[in-house]
Amino acid sequence: MKDGKKSFTDDIMKSKDGKSPQQAIYRYAAPVFGHTKVMEYDAWSQISLPFPEQQESIKLFTSADTSLNTTTSLSLTSDESSKLGSIMSDINTYTQETVLRILMGADPISKIDEFQKRLKSMGIDEANKIYQAAFGRFNARK
Repeated sequence: MKDGKKSFTDDIMKSKDGKSPQQAIYRYAAPVFGHTKVMEYDAWSQISLPFPEQQESIKLFTSADTSLNTTTSLSLTSDESSKLGSIMSDINTYTQETVLRILMGADPISKIDEFQKRLKSMGIDEANKIYQAAFGRFNARK
């Protein structure tokens, strides 16, 4: 304990064998999905956020206004689901191919206008209406 806060010993933070704190703690805690399993934020942040900029970014992220966040799981009617599946199947394929060609330089960025027009002709506005209806139902449940 230092100033009333838990902290790692020099064995972890300044390993004699030259290991980083992340590597040194593996002697005592097994990694889970590439991250050391440490249950307390303060302990985790000592190892995973050694730079003040990283710590500040976490503070900014966690203090952000989440009131405009939306759900990721909207309930669609069977009719909406069928229509949306039909519309979005082609749109998703077209979007992936077109964006990749633009990013790779095979097509110029000026193709964006053509891309947007094609999405409209493929039914993107109808898809948006379906999503908006489902979102309206979601908001009505609150």
